[in-house]
Amino acid sequence: VGLYRLMKARTAWTPDQIRAYQEKKLRDVIAYCWQHIPFYREHWRGHIDDPREINTIADLHKLPLLTKDQVREHLDTLMTTDPKVKSTEARTGGSTGKPIIFRMTYHDEQLAWAHMYVGWSWAGYRIGDPFLIVGGESVGIGLGDKRTLADKVMNRWVTSGSNLTLERTRALTQQPHFHQIRLIYGYPNSIKELCEYLVQLNVRPRSLQGVICTAEVMLPEVRQRIQEVLGVKVLDQYGLNDGGLHACEGPEQDGLHLSFHRGILEILGDDDQQIHSLKTTGRAVATLFSNPAMPFIRYETGDRVHWHSFEPSASGVHWPRIGPVDGRTGDVLH
Repeated sequence: VGLYRLMKARTAWTPDQIRAYQEKKLRDVIAYCWQHIPFYREHWRGHIDDPREINTIADLHKLPLLTKDQVREHLDTLMTTDPKVKSTEARTGGSTGKPIIFRMTYHDEQLAWAHMYVGWSWAGYRIGDPFLIVGGESVGIGLGDKRTLADKVMNRWVTSGSNLTLERTRALTQQPHFHQIRLIYGYPNSIKELCEYLVQLNVRPRSLQGVICTAEVMLPEVRQRIQEVLGVKVLDQYGLNDGGLHACEGPEQDGLHLSFHRGILEILGDDDQQIHSLKTTGRAVATLFSNPAMPFIRYETGDRVHWHSFEPSASGVHWPRIGPVDGRTGDVLH
């Protein structure tokens, strides 16, 4: 809750404040990697001779990219040698390829959840509200609808997006919690399929405030249909946990606000140069600075995105905005 409040208090930060914050974190993580992550000393050989050569986001072009295959191949040497850093195993969902196995500190996990909660708040969610997840492994769901202890602690309900049926949907609507759900989160196509069954049953959750869709490119007609059936706004979210990126639409549905608390997004053109202009699609490259267990520097995400706006939104959020994801070929967690 403390991290959530901290992020909410920074929604009016100026571009200069955001850049100063990120570049301080960048200098720190490059120095840390030089000392504690064996892979990078070798990976950066011939590119920089001293970590102090990386001072700004513009300086990142001096460093080579990190691919997912390299992460899989060099997992051991990408982990910190600092014995004070404690971590647990995490993994991407691998929804469009092989999952990435990595390590996360507890603090970084909490930062990731705070990112999520800030975005969800723009859909009317409050921490502690009951919410329903519809989807698969990328959003933490297996093949069934059984709740775990973690689900119960978080007031989270789950419905697998695999093999949705009218009878499964009927069983969901007959549960006491159904009309208490305030947010639905998950794959847009799975949520749309659930909506079609709800239409047949002539029912919808009465307390619902909003829907957040993630892990797939959401087509306009899919968003429109979900909004028609459920009677609430549907917001788009982009998340890459291993890369420290998170962006979510605000209530205006006019671009996804990019959080800056865990990582840096570069958008690269075909010439590998950083793109700063609006509406120009390029490759999303992430630098994760908040996870000392396994920081990923200039990580090729496999996603294609573009800058949508650098102006404050009507709701008062000043963070830069990206447009809806133009293409997704990599592994996605959220």
